[in-house]
Amino acid sequence: MLERNAPAPLRLRTVFISDIHLGFKGCSAGLLLDFLHHVEMDWLFLVGDIIDVWSMQKSMFWPQSHNNVLRTILGKAKRGTKVIFVPGNHDEVFREFDGAVFGNLEIHREYIHRGADGRRMLVVCGHIHRAEIRDINGILYCNDGDWVESCTSLVEDMNGHLRLIDWPKMREQARVAPIALPVGQAA
Repeated sequence: MLERNAPAPLRLRTVFISDIHLGFKGCSAGLLLDFLHHVEMDWLFLVGDIIDVWSMQKSMFWPQSHNNVLRTILGKAKRGTKVIFVPGNHDEVFREFDGAVFGNLEIHREYIHRGADGRRMLVVCGHIHRAEIRDINGILYCNDGDWVESCTSLVEDMNGHLRLIDWPKMREQARVAPIALPVGQAA
């Protein structure tokens, strides 16, 4: 639920999130829900390890907040956000549904996303929890981080510029000033 007197939601073209680890006690579902309630996007990429099947096989853990994350994502899909799920290693059981379409949610083993600036981006799946954007031999490598510790996301604005959002830091700054995309080096 949005806070009373909360700033207008961030309007983004694309949001990439991975390593949520729903079903794992360390999942920061509350922060993710807060993030999802403060952003509007055309595209939402769920880039692996969304549901931690491995952890749930050891010990069943599924609080209401984890249901709320799924319901919020499905609600965004119902309202027109294109949701692409690329399963990772912790939720590899969903790979057998490659190509399946459930309304505005699709499952793919990999996906080529075309940015607003025309760039083609191969969507690899989660696993490495370190958020970064860097050039590796002429190829732009982007990792959106995780929602266990860092609570970060990779976002694309309407012009195709890529940025990392550190949601806890951004929320803290919003207590002082309205939420705005961080100013930084465009990717």
